[in-house]
Amino acid sequence: MAKPILFLLLFFFIQFNVFPQSKSLGFGWAQNMVNGVVFRKNSVVTHENIQYGAWYNAKGKVMLAKRQIGKENWIVEETQHFGKTNDAHRSISIMVDGNGYLHMSWDHHGNALNYCKTLSPESLKLGDKISMTGKNESKVTYPEFHKLPNGDLIFFYRDGSSGNGNLVLNRYHLKTKKWNKYAVTELQGGKNSVLRNPG
Repeated sequence: MAKPILFLLLFFFIQFNVFPQSKSLGFGWAQNMVNGVVFRKNSVVTHENIQYGAWYNAKGKVMLAKRQIGKENWIVEETQHFGKTNDAHRSISIMVDGNGYLHMSWDHHGNALNYCKTLSPESLKLGDKISMTGKNESKVTYPEFHKLPNGDLIFFYRDGSSGNGNLVLNRYHLKTKKWNKYAVTELQGGKNSVLRNPG
């Protein structure tokens, strides 16, 4: 008796599409963990009712996607930016500011800052690479964005190398649409290789 009921339930679920469906966003780089390393922060973020995601595709190009919360369909954009995906340190970090502009940092392991933002709010079209403050931007690793309650952003990263680095914090101000150096502090103890989120 149990087998016919199980069969009927399975038939019902398949017939009426009760099982959740996953949508493909395309192929991602999968030869190492650059798209999923443990220290990667903010590869998927939400601003108001829009969710955004970022990853490297199979060719090493940066991909962006967005969707309305609760909707299945994603809009996907292949950007003009590349990453050296053979090095898993070089992950992508994104965040959306309080005005709806998406900010992105990518492809870092002791090299010059790679940073850009979208050309308009809620867009996936990125501008060219630009500087933030012009200071402490030559040896960047482990970039992270965080949003403050007022919509401003904090961006922090290690400037330097393992065992010889500083923690740099920049702040983006919505009113001026500019970054300012917020703090630079020497990292001490061990290799200081991975910045850990304290909470």
